[in-house]
Amino acid sequence: MEAVKTDIAGHLEELASDALSTMDDVASSAQKLMQNDNGLNSQSIIRNSFTETGATQTVSDMNRSKTESLSQLTREPAISRVVVLDDDENEETYFICRIDPYGANAGGRLVNYRAPIGRIAATPVGEEVIIHTPKGDRYLEVIERTSLNPSQIGDEWDSRNSNFENIDTGFRQIASLRGLLKSPVESEEIDFFDDYLDDDADDNIRDSIQHEILTSIGLRDQPILDKFQDEIFRMPLDSQLLILGPPGTGKTTTLIRRLGQKLDIAYLTETEKAKIGEETDHKRSWIMFTPTDLLKYYLKEAFSREQVAASDLNIKTWDAQSRDLGRNVLDILQSASKKSGFILKTDAGHLKPEVNEAAIDWYESFRTYHEESAEKHLKDGIKLLKKVSITDVKPLAEKISSIVEASGSLMATYSQIFMLEAEVKTVLDKLKQESEKEIRKAVNSILNKEKSLVGEFAKFLSTVKASSEDEDSDEVYDADEPEPQNLEKTPKKAAAQALVSFIRAYARVTYQKGKFGKTTKNAKIAEWLGNRLPDKELLLGIGKVVYSQNALRRFTKLANRYTTSVPKSYRAYRRSCLKTEQWYHSSPQQASHIGQQELDLIILLMLDCARDLLQQHFVRMNLEEFSTLKIISDQFKNQILVDEATDFSPIQLACMERQTSLSTGSFFACGDFNQRITDWGTKSKDEFEWVSGKISHETINIVYRQSQKLNSFAGKLLELMGGAAEEKATLPEHVDHQGVSPVLLEQYQDTTEVADWLFERIKEIDELAEGGRPTIAVLVNSEEEVVPTANALNKLLEDINLQAEACSNGNTIGEGSSVRVFDIQHIKGLEFEAVFFLGVDALADEKPDLFEKFLYVGATRAATFLGLACKKEMPESLESLVSEMKSEFKAAD
Repeated sequence: MEAVKTDIAGHLEELASDALSTMDDVASSAQKLMQNDNGLNSQSIIRNSFTETGATQTVSDMNRSKTESLSQLTREPAISRVVVLDDDENEETYFICRIDPYGANAGGRLVNYRAPIGRIAATPVGEEVIIHTPKGDRYLEVIERTSLNPSQIGDEWDSRNSNFENIDTGFRQIASLRGLLKSPVESEEIDFFDDYLDDDADDNIRDSIQHEILTSIGLRDQPILDKFQDEIFRMPLDSQLLILGPPGTGKTTTLIRRLGQKLDIAYLTETEKAKIGEETDHKRSWIMFTPTDLLKYYLKEAFSREQVAASDLNIKTWDAQSRDLGRNVLDILQSASKKSGFILKTDAGHLKPEVNEAAIDWYESFRTYHEESAEKHLKDGIKLLKKVSITDVKPLAEKISSIVEASGSLMATYSQIFMLEAEVKTVLDKLKQESEKEIRKAVNSILNKEKSLVGEFAKFLSTVKASSEDEDSDEVYDADEPEPQNLEKTPKKAAAQALVSFIRAYARVTYQKGKFGKTTKNAKIAEWLGNRLPDKELLLGIGKVVYSQNALRRFTKLANRYTTSVPKSYRAYRRSCLKTEQWYHSSPQQASHIGQQELDLIILLMLDCARDLLQQHFVRMNLEEFSTLKIISDQFKNQILVDEATDFSPIQLACMERQTSLSTGSFFACGDFNQRITDWGTKSKDEFEWVSGKISHETINIVYRQSQKLNSFAGKLLELMGGAAEEKATLPEHVDHQGVSPVLLEQYQDTTEVADWLFERIKEIDELAEGGRPTIAVLVNSEEEVVPTANALNKLLEDINLQAEACSNGNTIGEGSSVRVFDIQHIKGLEFEAVFFLGVDALADEKPDLFEKFLYVGATRAATFLGLACKKEMPESLESLVSEMKSEFKAAD
């Protein structure tokens, strides 16, 4: 590279020529391949790998992926050009693209960034990198890198604002690669007039990175990660990692890039391929959780750039996922067809505040309670078994008793009893035939005396409360679990079945010389039937057999029940805690009501119980017999990712982690403790380590978003918040984005006055942007302020042909160049050129514990322009920042 030192201009011209001709070659080749390629068909796939349907689906996915890749190459042929030295000091030049180049690979010089060789694009100039290949390791030294931002005008390719760095000559930013090419002079006459008009002629090569104004809403495109991010996204599939760092450091981009690489089967190791199952399923086997719907919409374009198909089934809020799990998978919540269970109340307020501070202790307390209940269930069942007087049951009862009394772990006990289930079922079937025959006699004896009783009984049942915390909990073991009914029962049919269930339970209680609780449904039925009840002698005979079934049935489906009984355990746990005034300051309005945090608690324990069981040999070998566990395991995904993780509670994060496939356990999250804006959010690394013992954590500090002035302002705000020095953001090398000081308005009276101030500042931004259309956001403290603020601003913005858009409830991200107005709670993760935060002092009064974090979140959304407005004056804790702020953006610093 010695020649580069003496002729940088000539070298850059050669580089430009090579890059532009290669981009043209790649784009042309991709276009031809798209036109000529007929694609694969299902006959091309080895049949013993997939079913017929699976093969067809796989071929369809492969053809679509190839078409999308080639199409992208016609628009973006390459994203980087890298020159390396190999072990023999030979120079090699590679071009990097985002996706698989297929045949359009520029003679082998174009490689996928996801491939091992793609690491050279993220390796700093002057450093070596080891590339693992099937033929052995290669040691390469990166001596030159050029980022490429392809654009095509007519038939000509160019790359705008390309960052060039050479080991000898250092860094340059090139405004236009095509501008480096010398045009042949067609005439001896030179038009000096054009030279005078072309002010930018000497600005094509710069010594620093120039800021590009944000003119659209979306996650900032970072085609090539830095070295640290690159190492993270290439970590093995079964890794678990928390990425921490200030806003704008590319944490979310790293997650998305990692997902794209791990979904690409071609770049998985053989070990990773063995963990994922079929390729078709793997492509869809992932979820990214976000705290808001707005952020979900915001991220979709970034997924599209990586050719990751991201539907609403893949990008979810936890609120939506927890409701789906609770209602449709785990049977925690009631539905139109399921009247038992809980009702989720988002405004429930019966939990004490300490639940937010000690959620982990709350969960551990509940888990201990449930495990003790499961052990008590076994011991109580043994007591009942020992009282069984039916001869055929006694030998089996002794076997079960000996297993339970050996006092092994719950899992060991469940495993041993599972081996007896076939024998238990045989005995139960025999007893059931005997009891059902006698129950039918008892019911017929009632109906024969009174033909209209079923109709009257149906009317009576409609007046009886369907559920009560005092109901007989033993009744569930009197009969087998009913099969799901696809058709709705008629009232008379339901009444007849209810009468059979009542006779069964009443006979058992009579045999046990017990009574129903006075407020229970069965007690009310017994009172209504009165002297129509069967003879006591008949009841005692039925009760003896039902009692034996009840005792035996407690030892069937134990593994399923360990999981499905969690909601029942929670009801009892909550009642117990209320007596000791722990965790709850009052009962809910109804016993069936739960809040979001309670739903999370129940979901986590059900998932934990299920995963404990799914790792047992006896369950894995007989999974189809464990219906509940099979349903739960079908929900697991090969990859789980979490954005803005610190806004989720440790329990919510644990629920997410427990949805990872048992074979991969892949869990990647990113966040920033300084941006936590929820009371229940995760507050420390220790809480993350509780979520999973496998989680490691890394910190990224280089921020790619803010100007130097706003980065300095954010750093000072962080100091006032008590943030650690290592949590401060640093700017990348070679960046020249000084920016302007933030502005401050104090003592405004109403929306009209603050709208006038906003209008003046927006006009300034419009002028400073020199024709660009920068993205602008106005943040307010509540949804009630969104529309009035947008309306007041709209009346003024008409004069400069702009409009304000009310982005209510976080349901829209806004259109075009509109000035967007948001409630502050919805804008985590978003980025704008300019941000205004209204009512800072009012927020401090409303949320004294969190307002600084809200302000930090709001302030770090801005790339260049930041404005704060206080109805009165800056909160006392932030007074020192006032000296850093001006009255207008144009004010001299």
